[in-house]
Amino acid sequence: MSIILFASNLYENRHEFPVSLSLNTEQQICEECILQEGESIWLATGNRKIEYSDISIIVSVIPQDGSQPFKNESSFVLVNLRNQTGGVVYYRLATPEQQVGKRAKIIVQKTGNDLMEQPFSIVIRQYSGMQYNPAYILLIIIGVVLLTLSIRKSKHVTKS
Repeated sequence: MSIILFASNLYENRHEFPVSLSLNTEQQICEECILQEGESIWLATGNRKIEYSDISIIVSVIPQDGSQPFKNESSFVLVNLRNQTGGVVYYRLATPEQQVGKRAKIIVQKTGNDLMEQPFSIVIRQYSGMQYNPAYILLIIIGVVLLTLSIRKSKHVTKS
């Protein structure tokens, strides 16, 4: 339990943009975004119904300075990275590291035939790193000790 609580707080939401996945057209979610170091683009939803659908999402980050645009397509058949916090499920769509610090517009496009009528958002999240909470660390240590003792005891019982 402590590992789940620890891992669920690794990211902080910076910006959130509602998006409709019932459309197959391009949707511009941000006209002049500036991505910072450690930020990535995520899809937020209230459940995991999108998994194993035929939906893919293409994320394009187009810098206004004319440099090389970033484009990434994410499928939900195999989930790359998922994070769940406070009843919201987040799927990482892209980490455009070459676009850090550049003014750019962000465009998303859904491909696939499945209709998703539930609310979705595109969220720019910041990796906040590992925050060492003494309570979580203590619970992890207790869990490891109990697991080790149970394994050692079960080996001793099987030798008898």
